[in-house]
Amino acid sequence: MKNVFTSALLLIVGVFSVNAAGTETDPVKAGINDQMQITLPADQPLAEWYVVDVTSMHFANKEVMEQFCTNFSDNNLKLTGNFADNKITIMVPPLRDSVGNYWNVERWNSYLAGRAPKMMFYMDTMNK
Repeated sequence: MKNVFTSALLLIVGVFSVNAAGTETDPVKAGINDQMQITLPADQPLAEWYVVDVTSMHFANKEVMEQFCTNFSDNNLKLTGNFADNKITIMVPPLRDSVGNYWNVERWNSYLAGRAPKMMFYMDTMNK
């Protein structure tokens, strides 16, 4: 009886593992302009992960990119750089405002627009 229970448990865990692996998707592409404003696509629902091609930012080296990602990651989002591919992955967690409404794409784009001047300043001073 114990073997039957163990086999059934392993089968159930295996099914859930396959289903979880099958639901992973590639990050949605976000944009960045020459003013360092990252824009999430407004024609799609809010995703958990985005990827931004940062070739135009011309990071001097991997360390500058890593410092950039560290400096602009916070409790609201996490940036992870891939210097070899010139890409930054952005994790956008579900975030609620003071009245309990979840942030939508427009709210995130407004937040990112507000950070753009600091990002521009960072690149002007640290990317040497």
